[in-house]
Amino acid sequence: MLDTWFSSALWPFTTLGWPDRTKDLQRFYPGTVLETGYDIIFFWVARMIVMGIFEMGDVPFRTVYLHGLVRTGGEKMSKSKGNVESPVGLIEEYGADAVRFGLVVDTAAGMDSQQSGAKLANARNFGNKLWNIGRFVLRQLEAYPEATAGQALDERPSGDLHEAERWILSRTEHAAAEAMRLLDAYLFGEYAHFMQQFVWGELADAYVELAKAGLRDERRRASTVRTLAYVLDRALRLLHPIMPFITETMALQLWNGRRTVRGETSLVVARWPAAGDRDEALEARFGLALDVVRAIRSLRQDAGIEARERVAATLGGDASMVASSLDAVAALANAEVTLGTGDGPATVVRTVEVRIATRRDPAAERAKLERELAHARESLRRSEELLGRSDLTTKAPAKVVETERARLAERRERVRLLEEGIRRLG
Repeated sequence: MLDTWFSSALWPFTTLGWPDRTKDLQRFYPGTVLETGYDIIFFWVARMIVMGIFEMGDVPFRTVYLHGLVRTGGEKMSKSKGNVESPVGLIEEYGADAVRFGLVVDTAAGMDSQQSGAKLANARNFGNKLWNIGRFVLRQLEAYPEATAGQALDERPSGDLHEAERWILSRTEHAAAEAMRLLDAYLFGEYAHFMQQFVWGELADAYVELAKAGLRDERRRASTVRTLAYVLDRALRLLHPIMPFITETMALQLWNGRRTVRGETSLVVARWPAAGDRDEALEARFGLALDVVRAIRSLRQDAGIEARERVAATLGGDASMVASSLDAVAALANAEVTLGTGDGPATVVRTVEVRIATRRDPAAERAKLERELAHARESLRRSEELLGRSDLTTKAPAKVVETERARLAERRERVRLLEEGIRRLG
């Protein structure tokens, strides 16, 4: 009788009607990708290849993706060891999408995954965040139906848009390009992590908050609603492979009674987003503004100031890149923001000195700045060493060299600002 591994070796062609030359066999053999665990390369993968060549005259697949094993308590899950945990209980507790996402995020090909409640809880929280974003967007579409009248939801907004809308649209195009790059390279864990960073960090924490001001402004309202709908539509498509149930449910609610370019009825068969044009200069400016927001929030936390309490913040040094985004910084950081040299605890974000007005503790400020200065000097040293290598300056592409020189100048300015801040403390 045929043993398990021998019969498994026949799987790529016997399931397609072999030994008869069926249409399925002619169409689907050889396949493209086999995905399996690394522990059965000899038992299964090698035997499928041998039997495929022997019976069909060709290998059954061109690419083998070897995923890691799921471990619990540091050991491989195994029926013989009796340490297998049923996914049914986890699905009931966290949800199917959360279990799927939690098992994949931050893993790499061939790397084992340690199952933990923390990872599953994070995945569940992310699913909840996505759901809340969707409900917020749907409320705006229902409140302002005229904003999307005559326009497809997945048709990119255009015209005279506010900086916040132009920024999130550009970042959405970046997300489409990056998600495709990671999936094409089989970097599934990095793809899941990237999408979480985009949806939670940029869409939810930044743009949704900024959109609230746009919704209050009659001149911006229509473009804000269209942008929210477009970005949500793209995000759902990009997340569908890793969170299929939440995204499908939300997409059907989003499309209900509304038009898409191709009239799709399900994400399963919907068009995958193609990356569009980006404004990388705007992304860089706005990205620095968001880093400044995080710095203000960090200074508030260090000073024990509650998030709902408004503070006065000053931006010194070279703050020209964020000058056009002060309203966004003020809204996201709950602060009165001005340019200039102020008092209070400080930190440096690239070339921007960030201070908030609060009770001062010079000793604590000095210790914090000295720690930042040590890290800044180390980064500067690495940049100087890199540009001191002849193979970089003579062989690397001009764009790479230019980027490294700009980074060197930025790091020198950061060191200068930190040294100046320490001198001002006396």
